[in-house]
Amino acid sequence: MTGQNTTTEKPKPITFVLDRLYNTVLLLIKGSDSIQDRLFNAFQSFNSLKLDDFPKDFPEEIQKEFEEIQNELIKVKALRDEGKVKASLRILPDERANDLAKKLLNLLIKTTERYGKMFP
Repeated sequence: MTGQNTTTEKPKPITFVLDRLYNTVLLLIKGSDSIQDRLFNAFQSFNSLKLDDFPKDFPEEIQKEFEEIQNELIKVKALRDEGKVKASLRILPDERANDLAKKLLNLLIKTTERYGKMFP
């Protein structure tokens, strides 16, 4: 579902998008939990973003990366009440989890570069 936003609802300000991505990356680098646990915590912030939150001129390449990350984190069917994210992360090897963390960081960097803003 890349391309133009699909709803007529006004996108959130880019500051909202950057703040969510920044918080996602902060949650990834904090603590000594496993990378899977940190990805789960980061997903709570990342999941608050929807593709329609981004400006209409959001580059298709970045939209695709956003969707790939999102899909990777919810691709496994949940067992009992664990939820798709926990199920997906439960079977995710460390190397793939580290790749996802890098993709999240790159998503923040590319979005920041695109809009020329960074929040401390």
